[in-house]
Amino acid sequence: MTIVSTHIKAAGLTFLLVVTLQAVQKTAPPPPPIEPPWKSGATTVTLSHNGTLTITGMGAMEDYYIYGPDARWYPWHNVTSSITELVIEDGVTHIGDWAFAKLYQLKTVSIPNSVVIIGEMAFFGCHSLTSVTIPGNVASIGRGAFKQCTKLTSVTIEDGVTSIGANAFYESYNLTSITIPNSVISIGQEAFWGCTGLTSVTIPNSVTTISTNMFGGAGLTSVTIPNSVTFISEFAFFRCTSLTSVTIPNSVTAIGEGAFRYCSNLTAITVLNHKPPAVGPGAFLDVAACLHIPASGIFAYRRAEEWKDFDCIKPIASYRSVTLSILIVLIFSIAAYVIAQKITKNSIVADNS
Repeated sequence: MTIVSTHIKAAGLTFLLVVTLQAVQKTAPPPPPIEPPWKSGATTVTLSHNGTLTITGMGAMEDYYIYGPDARWYPWHNVTSSITELVIEDGVTHIGDWAFAKLYQLKTVSIPNSVVIIGEMAFFGCHSLTSVTIPGNVASIGRGAFKQCTKLTSVTIEDGVTSIGANAFYESYNLTSITIPNSVISIGQEAFWGCTGLTSVTIPNSVTTISTNMFGGAGLTSVTIPNSVTFISEFAFFRCTSLTSVTIPNSVTAIGEGAFRYCSNLTAITVLNHKPPAVGPGAFLDVAACLHIPASGIFAYRRAEEWKDFDCIKPIASYRSVTLSILIVLIFSIAAYVIAQKITKNSIVADNS
């Protein structure tokens, strides 16, 4: 409390004016100003003081592009450093191209079942995003949608999603877990390029082609290729230096150039097709693996281009030979048992006599 005294002369009289000033309580600075709601296509976008960006409406967001002379940034680009959470409410159907690219502080994303399309580069460079669940109503994950999300560790793609675009998870270095449902029928080129943290993956049996450079430079130690796959494209597993073994199903009829090039730790390749698949140049360059093939195709592989360059070619047991081996063992076991029983019986008769 502060007391202020002053003398005032008026009409020959002197007054003592005592003014008591209450101490002004110090308060926190006001929160930074928030822009008015923005329009984006059929949706409205708002930002709260706690850093939550909320998308509401019935329909599609607008598409954007953030590079070059024709760049058209999303209208919330001036407050990107304030955005830590994204909530897309039910009713929004289309996440726009580049709509949330380079939101470096974005940590969590909520995508509703109403969304059917995730646009190209939608979350490109969201370096703080660690996990995401993509609902099954999403028909396609756009090109580069989660490209260079360098802290992304897990992705769950729910059943119903049919397409994963090119570069979708390109250079998401820390991605260690991804669930791909059987509804997915196409995975674009370089979808998992440079995902060094991804050590294993199961490709669904709805996919027919392993696309170009799909897993180039990834950290795969094991991969499951389903019987639906007919073509392994160029450089599909290029420089997967942690991959130690792979089984190529008998459905595969062609393998592209450099498909397994520089997979330097690959020690065992099993090919289940008795007829050698067509192979592009350098498909197994710098690979010192032993090739395991059906016994019926061993001479064909030893004459076929690329395949004949393997120093180690071994036959694998067929179902028929395994079955025959089991029958032979069973027959010998029964015979041995019968002989043993006769010897025992004869011994008993001899003792009694």
